[in-house]
Amino acid sequence: MERREKSASDKHRRNLTEQIASLVWLGIATGVCVGSIKLHLGTFSEPGPGFLPFWASLFLGILALIQFTRITFHPSEEPEESPWTGVDPKQPFFIVVSLFIYAFLLPLLGYILTTSLLMLFFFTFLKKMTWWIVISYTAAIVAVSYLFFVVWLMVQLPKGIWRIG
Repeated sequence: MERREKSASDKHRRNLTEQIASLVWLGIATGVCVGSIKLHLGTFSEPGPGFLPFWASLFLGILALIQFTRITFHPSEEPEESPWTGVDPKQPFFIVVSLFIYAFLLPLLGYILTTSLLMLFFFTFLKKMTWWIVISYTAAIVAVSYLFFVVWLMVQLPKGIWRIG
């Protein structure tokens, strides 16, 4: 009897925590939406400085609202497995450090080389893939992201000291 009460209490606490987290994200999204409107949205053909933050925060707000509604009206019956199960505790640290190094090296080495090195690191040391998959995924990610930013969006990416890209 006591175990079932504790389980029900844990479930209620977990659902309440999810509801609070959803409301916090909804509040953040609302604040960013309001702030981005003050920055001027512009149009799809000529976006203003608030355009991207507005749409990103609107999307975040919708996701938070969906999560809040799901937890409120359809609370989980069984405890969900943590997304961190099976993850090496050092991995998030290495990811954050590698992103800081990426940000530092980006202007020096350029987009193509720095992004290639970052993807090689992620796929080789964090995911431990075979070499041909590592090279294939790295080349595909760098090529697609380069085409997306440079060709389609016409964004000028850092070329680095060797002027590659």
